[in-house]
Amino acid sequence: TITPSNIPIKVDGNFLAKKDSNSADVLGYQVVTINYDEFKTVPATDGPLVQTKSKGTVTLYNNFSTTTQKILAGTKLTSSKNLVYKTTWSVVMPGRKLDKGKLVPGSVDVGVVADIAGAEYDMSLLTETALDFTVPAYKNTSKFTTITGRLKKDLAGGFSGKKKIISPEVEKMAYAEIEEQLKDKLLKNIRLAVPDDLVLFDNAYTIEYAKLPVVASDSTTAKVGSKGTLYGIIFNSKVLIDTIAKKQIDDNRLQTFKVDGLKDLKFAMINSKNNPIKSGSPISFNLSGPISIMGTFSESDLKNKLVSVKLEQINTVIKQYPSIKSVSVILTPFWMRRFPSSADNIVLEYK
Repeated sequence: TITPSNIPIKVDGNFLAKKDSNSADVLGYQVVTINYDEFKTVPATDGPLVQTKSKGTVTLYNNFSTTTQKILAGTKLTSSKNLVYKTTWSVVMPGRKLDKGKLVPGSVDVGVVADIAGAEYDMSLLTETALDFTVPAYKNTSKFTTITGRLKKDLAGGFSGKKKIISPEVEKMAYAEIEEQLKDKLLKNIRLAVPDDLVLFDNAYTIEYAKLPVVASDSTTAKVGSKGTLYGIIFNSKVLIDTIAKKQIDDNRLQTFKVDGLKDLKFAMINSKNNPIKSGSPISFNLSGPISIMGTFSESDLKNKLVSVKLEQINTVIKQYPSIKSVSVILTPFWMRRFPSSADNIVLEYK
């Protein structure tokens, strides 16, 4: 009968973690992201005709030459879906340069607006995969493939049609219900997606909600909706345990162990201002609560080492296993003074 080494620890401390850190001295974390849309149909009436154009930001790249290239305000850009946009101000792209033996294109950000009003010109970084732009004026020249653009900030706000009028009270209640549904859905699915060797604590996340364009259902109703995006912090369980309890593990010489209570620890962000989770900045946080670290070992290895061992020599064997605190032995029949000659006849039980 084996009593494993068991280390109860009361965790209550502040910690610092940096995104994607691989340093042995700095705790690392990763950010996982998931998003969903949710809609609700509400009573509405037809309002005035509204036409707005999608607006956003595109990064322009100069892979054409080492000299600067100017793009004037009003220059047309064509998306991968052949939709046309125009730059809203003039920019000068730096020339490409040599960096560590590799040519790197010069780049600059520029605002863009859709050529025509309509929601079809909206483009989201989270949902779209075709995010590239070309300059149609450069077609049939070498600049067409070397001066290009890529979406940097969502194109949003495009609409063409009669605006639906919704009671403010109804609208407020609808969005509150939608956000609650989105929160439940996001948390449920992010927890299912996190592997067992990683941990996502309760409250170690932030959720952003973005209202989607109102869509007319018929003459008396409309659909309101929101996109919910969850940014969650996940830690490697083993690395986190080393950070919390390395001294206790080393003092007890535990080489293999299992931990109870780690995922139940209370997580509280200390520097929550400016949303460090989304930005990937270093985070400081508090962890509190009880955990238990229990030593583990190979049962088959222990059984094989006990084969034919004299009873009075058992401590010599057990000392090789720091994960075992103590043992008691019953030999049957009672006059035996050695362990059986076959590992199959040795039964391990735990206290």
